[in-house]
Amino acid sequence: MGAEVGNNVSDLTGSYGLSNSIMVTRATAGTLDGGPFNFDIDGTPDMVSGITVSDNFDLANTGYVITDDQGNILGLPPTMDDLEGVDFDAAGVGVCLIWRITYSEGLTGLETGQNAADLEGTFSLSNSITVNRN
Repeated sequence: MGAEVGNNVSDLTGSYGLSNSIMVTRATAGTLDGGPFNFDIDGTPDMVSGITVSDNFDLANTGYVITDDQGNILGLPPTMDDLEGVDFDAAGVGVCLIWRITYSEGLTGLETGQNAADLEGTFSLSNSITVNRN
């Protein structure tokens, strides 16, 4: 008795057997701080700046994902420097979301034109930062 969520296995009573344990490590992409950004589409380049990343990333590959508000992948800047070099004015009117991604080999769907909701494999997306293009 006592096999309930939140209880400690050492408090179980009665006849039972436990298998070996396994360690589960959840991926984390960290937390993005900065924004939201608001840009006027006026022919003048508009770049984000001052974005910081907190927390550790624990998978082999990291980068950034820029999506529209429907999750369609518009760009994949590999580094913060590359992200800060993206001209959001050239994208026209709309909303973009910037995410940090960390992932293991074998991730599929991480391509421009695909939808971030369709990613498959071991990965984590951070919170998003909004870029409004008016």
